[in-house]
Amino acid sequence: MNKFIWENMDLVERTQALARPYELSDPSKVELVKNILLEVKLKGDDAVKSFTSMYDNVNLVNLRVANEDLENAWLNLPKKEKNAIKVAISNIEKFHISQLPQDIEIETTKGVFCRRETRALQTAGLYVPGGTAPLVSTLLMLAVPAKVAGVRRRIVVSPPGANGKIHSSILAAAYICGVTDVFSCGGAQAIAALSYGT
Repeated sequence: MNKFIWENMDLVERTQALARPYELSDPSKVELVKNILLEVKLKGDDAVKSFTSMYDNVNLVNLRVANEDLENAWLNLPKKEKNAIKVAISNIEKFHISQLPQDIEIETTKGVFCRRETRALQTAGLYVPGGTAPLVSTLLMLAVPAKVAGVRRRIVVSPPGANGKIHSSILAAAYICGVTDVFSCGGAQAIAALSYGT
């Protein structure tokens, strides 16, 4: 890990430290992602499954994770982990409830009212990365604020592991957070599926 002491850096060093890595702007990768997005837009779930097979080495029959699997993951989670998740949910809820905007109505002139009203999105797609460790905190930091905001449909996508399943801790957290849908897919194909609604 590189460590930088901002106060000791000149303008050029600061600019270099904040620069995006080349791979994020690599034209070949941009083109690859464009192709994935287009394939998913045109072929839906079949394309998502194909890319999941290609990039995650997992052949899925169903992308959707059954509600029973979510509930079983929660029921089988060790008590210590359940308690940690519950405490985190409570803390996240408290913080985000305090940020909820209040509707405002003002009478600007006699009989003339101006109003600001806040409404939640109906649906939110929540991407929880896979990798070497389950990122339960990512799921909590996405799902809890969405629920507090009043988003009715909260959809989680997360890549499957080598066993073809999303990590049980992620599924358990999705269950207790009241996530409405969970799909086993990751990468650009998952973002495309959320965007186009396959």
